[in-house]
Amino acid sequence: MPEQTDYLIIGGGPAGTKAAESIRQDDPAGRIVIVTRESDRLYDRTALPKYVRGIKTREELFVRSEQQYADQKIERWNNLEVVKFDPEKKIAALSDDRQVSFKKALISSGGTHHPWPVPGADKESVVRLNTLDQADHILKLLPSTNEMVIIGGGFISLEFCGIAGTHQKKATVLVLEPHYWANLLDEASGNLIAKYLTK
Repeated sequence: MPEQTDYLIIGGGPAGTKAAESIRQDDPAGRIVIVTRESDRLYDRTALPKYVRGIKTREELFVRSEQQYADQKIERWNNLEVVKFDPEKKIAALSDDRQVSFKKALISSGGTHHPWPVPGADKESVVRLNTLDQADHILKLLPSTNEMVIIGGGFISLEFCGIAGTHQKKATVLVLEPHYWANLLDEASGNLIAKYLTK
């Protein structure tokens, strides 16, 4: 028998959380359930590099407290995905084999990165910096290495260079283009970035 809720929100990021809070203002009694892949409550993704560099604490990343969810009677089901969604029958199947029926649903799951189709990309020491869990994993790995290889020359690449400097790790950056930000900058400008990073 499916569990029942009035409002099902798929995704616990800023959009999903704000939607839940807005619904609560209009409906003080309806059951609201947020299903999220994340392990934690809403946090600031843009501050993850500062956390890994030690500029911010883990607690400072969070933009909602557990008490705020409790006060507004917003349930958050963490570490779960919706694996099947039937808008006609108004039933969603979850990754833990449960089902939940709903009166209204909002899909605010955001985007997902493309898998990197390279042998070895699934190794424990190959990481991204998109989630708090990944940031925690990077901090766990850092003491066991003196070198980092950074793939790509985008903004996150620059953040990883900063992380390497903070933790006194040697960093090698691999970029596909002839110089940094070749689609935006001329060679001289791109080389200035490289010189700054080297320094």
